[in-house]
Amino acid sequence: MLCALACSALAGVTAAAACNKDPLQRSQRRAEPGAVAPGSQREPATSPRLDDAFVRVVTQTDGAYAVARAEILRDPGARRYLERRRDHAADWRERLAAETLLGWLDHEAEHDEAQAWVKDQSRRPNRTVLGRYTAVDLGKRVAKLGPVVTPHVLEMLLKTHEYDDDYEAGILYSALERLRDGRAFEPISELLSDRKQPDAMRSAAIGVLQALADARSIPALRAILLDHSESDELRKVAAGALIALEVPDARELFERLLFDAAISIELRRAMAMDLDELHDPRSVPALERALPNADDQTLLATLCSTLGAVGDESDLPSLRGALARATESAAREDCGDAIRRIEERPR
Repeated sequence: MLCALACSALAGVTAAAACNKDPLQRSQRRAEPGAVAPGSQREPATSPRLDDAFVRVVTQTDGAYAVARAEILRDPGARRYLERRRDHAADWRERLAAETLLGWLDHEAEHDEAQAWVKDQSRRPNRTVLGRYTAVDLGKRVAKLGPVVTPHVLEMLLKTHEYDDDYEAGILYSALERLRDGRAFEPISELLSDRKQPDAMRSAAIGVLQALADARSIPALRAILLDHSESDELRKVAAGALIALEVPDARELFERLLFDAAISIELRRAMAMDLDELHDPRSVPALERALPNADDQTLLATLCSTLGAVGDESDLPSLRGALARATESAAREDCGDAIRRIEERPR
């Protein structure tokens, strides 16, 4: 199952240092000289040998995956076989595997260029050298190659440990964000659901799903936000994606967590800031209720700022009461600023 592959694909193994290194050498990707050309009348629609290799392509990673991939790509009947698999597969894993291998037959140059952008160590950031690329910069370069590289980007992310380096993985996620190719939805969703993955990688997965703007991702994002066993940072990223996706009940979710004493002050502050970002006047009653019970000075300051942004003159008494309870300079400043914002706002 590709789920199992996703569970191991970003486990932290150091990536190979060689630029453009691929487990499958170019000599293995093509049919032997004199073989029947793909697309000819002699190539079979199916065969037990290709079926066996294809199962291994779907289920294996690293060396075993590379061997199975080579077996298929060297076969004179590869194209017809893979096209049939792509067009009739009921499972997205099989469909993606077929598209990936067809990509190696049709777009090898683009795939090699994508690998070069990811693997070229000379482009990595270096504190002593100016002008080096960030992961986002290189992700943009990969994405400019177009959607023909999407299956290969997913292959690099999920099928080999060669790209486990955080910087290289960041390039791949950045590329997927910019490609906005719906074929990434299922594999990235599975990766997000894998609790063994580092939060940094799951956060990057949320970024891809946000870019895809697929409503099917909303239940998973909502579940992460409300799950107390998830980290605060991941829950914040999920909240941001819910805002970006304009989820109708986002305000109610943020208000619910704003009053949840079981979560950290930092996460409650994040919920108040998210309400500020939504800028929905319907959040005013919740903010007014939360303000008198905010014993933490940082939370008090954040609530004042948000209420000053979305409230009106009727909220001035609440804000003045909060200012009277502010004992730290930052809280006093934020509460005072909120009062001035409302007082100076045109009526």
